[in-house]
Amino acid sequence: MIIALMGAVALAGWTFGVPILATLVPGDVSMKANTALAFILAALALWQVTRDAEASRMPPAIGQAAAILVILIGGGALAEHVLGVDLGIDHMLVRSARVDDFGPEPSPRMAPGAALGLVLSGTALLVQLRLPAFATAVVYALMSSVLFLAATAFVGYFYGVRSLTTFGATTAIALSTVVSFMLLSVATMLARPEQGFMPILLGRGAGGLVARTLLPAIFPVLFLLGWIPVIGERLGLFDARFGLAVMVVLGVVVATVILVRLAMALCRVDAERRGAQEELEALNAGLELRIRERTASLERALAEVKQLGGLIPICAWCKRIRDDHDYWQEVEGYIAARSNAEFTHGICPTCSETLLRKAEIEDG
Repeated sequence: MIIALMGAVALAGWTFGVPILATLVPGDVSMKANTALAFILAALALWQVTRDAEASRMPPAIGQAAAILVILIGGGALAEHVLGVDLGIDHMLVRSARVDDFGPEPSPRMAPGAALGLVLSGTALLVQLRLPAFATAVVYALMSSVLFLAATAFVGYFYGVRSLTTFGATTAIALSTVVSFMLLSVATMLARPEQGFMPILLGRGAGGLVARTLLPAIFPVLFLLGWIPVIGERLGLFDARFGLAVMVVLGVVVATVILVRLAMALCRVDAERRGAQEELEALNAGLELRIRERTASLERALAEVKQLGGLIPICAWCKRIRDDHDYWQEVEGYIAARSNAEFTHGICPTCSETLLRKAEIEDG
């Protein structure tokens, strides 16, 4: 993981006396050794969060212990700043290193902003590991605070506002620490994509579309718009008023472009929804038509059966089918035209005896 790698590189720089490994910019504030160790532990706990409990080979207690150590490291440094005491924890990992070689900060103690960020991050990771049922709201609240602190310091570095990197203290938070916190906060909030904001962000609905359109543009666009007047005034290209005017004009243009793209995307989604609805209505209409056709066919068949019953002439006295006026021939033709029935013509036993007696009388 990138977070663990950045922490390991910084810790190696303190261990082997290579200052460039502990900073992103030569001569800048370095990531402190205990901060680097805390990031390695946080990455370990985050790895445990992203793994299924049954599939992971690492015992859950290891991830929880790593999160607790992150809280203790940050809490110890924060207590030193608040109480004004030296607990000696800042020198435990850097006894052999020359602190003066690691940037302009004279102390190996981490900045109070970094200490607070570690406490919040460790707490969020511990909650995810110990109380997953209550983790979503707590994790988003804690890591959003960490992301806010890191983003504030990040803007302070690029705008040249030192007070945004120190948060009122004398020790500034390192740029490498800021980047690590930003990565850690985002990764922690996205560690479980089935919870929190991720289902909305990845969903196919209008909310997900709006989030995917606006979120990637908000921070970089606003950051660059604010940076333009700062860098222009710093280089002597224009004064503060002109830079502010340029920022407003560009802000309007960029906001218009984003809104137009968002409106077009929403129109596409709405068109797809209408198309799906029309297709569903067409399918329902076709189904209703087929039902009506089948019903009419059954009604016609029933009417024909009733008509067939009415065509068969029965003698009221002997109860036999009459054949005068070719009634029976009409019945045979009707049935043969509407079924696979075949008629055979023979003499029943009663008629056979009657005909034999009649023939004997005529012959005799």
